[in-house]
Amino acid sequence: MANAFTPGPWTFSHDNQFGDTRFYVAQQEGAPYTPDYSDVATLIAETCSGDRVAVQQANARLIAAAPELLEALKLRVKNAEERAFEDWLARERPSGDVESVQRQWEESSDLADLQAEWASEIALIAKATGSAP
Repeated sequence: MANAFTPGPWTFSHDNQFGDTRFYVAQQEGAPYTPDYSDVATLIAETCSGDRVAVQQANARLIAAAPELLEALKLRVKNAEERAFEDWLARERPSGDVESVQRQWEESSDLADLQAEWASEIALIAKATGSAP
């Protein structure tokens, strides 16, 4: 399964029901359909007012932006790795077949430096996807 979560983009909406404010996060119209369930989250600001409702609203907006933030972060990390790999290729001019070059890259200090520099971003992607960094 490529994504265990409901595909984005997600939308944010709200209304007042039963004396409390409810914030909804759901798939945006036209997003890839998820059978069984396209609602993502409902936050209920029960017996809250003022700043507490504003905090719940901010939480719902952040949740709604999550899939797009994740994709943007993945793209930035991928682009950084591609640039580092291309720089390493030009500088080191490794020899051998594809597997050999890949192994040399994986053992290089360049990849280790990249992973150290982007450690927090890589960890956030792992946290969001449930994968090991």
